[in-house]
Amino acid sequence: MRYSVIITKVLNKLVTFNWGITLLSFITAIILYPQLPGQVPDHINVVGAADSYGNKLTVFIMPLYYW
Repeated sequence: MRYSVIITKVLNKLVTFNWGITLLSFITAIILYPQLPGQVPDHINVVGAADSYGNKLTVFIMPLYYW
């Protein structure tokens, strides 16, 4: 089997896995949305403290921003 075929199969599995995780993240955000506070952290500094906050709709925008 050629290496390019193997690499293509592995990459296709990784892409499918990534889309699955993305879909799972959106489903989780939809389910938990009513329980979120009005403001959620949208940036965390190097020591782990939140230094920026946004509307709770941020949970839907941030995954798209970093994708």
